[in-house]
Amino acid sequence: MLNSETKSRLAHVICLLGLFLRVFFFGTGRSLGLDKAMLALNIVNRSFLELIKP
Repeated sequence: MLNSETKSRLAHVICLLGLFLRVFFFGTGRSLGLDKAMLALNIVNRSFLELIKP
């Protein structure tokens, strides 16, 4: 079992790691993930009627 101090440190480390990764990817210019970027391209490049087709 982990004591409360260890759990607290682990939570801080996980939060800092997430913050670091978010800043890193933002700094490299990848503000959108691949799936969101492909969705954005589909919305921009298609007409309204093409968007409602399967």
